[in-house]
Amino acid sequence: MDMMILIIVLMALATFLTRRLMLIVPEKYLTLSVKRGLLYVPIGVFAGLIFPTLFLEEGQLVWKMDYLLTAVVCILLMLWKKDFLFSFIGGLLFIVALQFIM
Repeated sequence: MDMMILIIVLMALATFLTRRLMLIVPEKYLTLSVKRGLLYVPIGVFAGLIFPTLFLEEGQLVWKMDYLLTAVVCILLMLWKKDFLFSFIGGLLFIVALQFIM
């Protein structure tokens, strides 16, 4: 558990520093391609947190169908409404209903 907290803190720090870097580094050092690349850091951190939950259990590759279905529902709701909170609540309700049915 302590390792997970350390990982989350380091990812938050990396995300904060890359965002802050855009504000304090002079414009001549941050080219357009560097700025575009830095915009993908938060997405990479988020994917790094989510994908192990979906595909790993005790270091083994597994298919957690309830989690995968919920991820698909969240993605579809996000594409439909373009609202993160709506997608999150819809996914949460879906997984609760799925666990209740099972």
